[in-house]
Amino acid sequence: ANWHFLSMPSADVHQSRLSTLRRSVRDKSPSARVLTARTPLPAVSGDESSLVVTVAGWAYGLTFAGVIAGRISHETHLQGLYRDGLKMDADDVGSLWTFYYFWCAACDPLVGITIDALKARGIEATSLLLAATPVWAYLMSKLWAPTSSDYSSLLAVLLPFGLLQATQLMLVSTVLGSVFVAGPKRQAASLARQMLGIVGLLVGMVGPPYLTSDWSEPAVMAGPFVYLAASSVFVGSL
Repeated sequence: ANWHFLSMPSADVHQSRLSTLRRSVRDKSPSARVLTARTPLPAVSGDESSLVVTVAGWAYGLTFAGVIAGRISHETHLQGLYRDGLKMDADDVGSLWTFYYFWCAACDPLVGITIDALKARGIEATSLLLAATPVWAYLMSKLWAPTSSDYSSLLAVLLPFGLLQATQLMLVSTVLGSVFVAGPKRQAASLARQMLGIVGLLVGMVGPPYLTSDWSEPAVMAGPFVYLAASSVFVGSL
């Protein structure tokens, strides 16, 4: 039995406890297990910890779902909007997106270096997500409801959006590694990320054609869809 947290008892108390333990073992009484077992953590404290971990994991999953929905929607459907809705030349749309993907690939290492430098200065990834999400949402809305179909005008919005999109994806990965350490926290976050990530994937794939009635109403994407994606990222980051 663990008596180290108590003051030293008298010899009579020791003898009484020893006799009780011997009788319990001899009689195979359940009290023997009680005396020899290590005291567990209080149930209330454990329940509260589990609740906090669960809520934090699903909040992270909500953030992940918003970022994935935004990414899948524009990577999968935005070319169709520009080609079929804005009647842009297919070659121009193709070259625009080729440049965009190369730009995003170049941004990834620079964003990673910048995030690491900011973390070294004590700036958390969740704070960066809260700061970057409004700008990310604004640029996304401009892509879905462009004021002009001119190549250079679209590129002027697409490039900063690509930088913000790379930032969002990198920050979400950073949060998983820095906030949710290995163990129950990581398991809770991983489960929520998988389940809500599927939801975000489906919304990004199915949502745009359905919401816009096959590109006849693209403003719906620039409004409710972007607000929904940005809100999930912002609320989850809190």
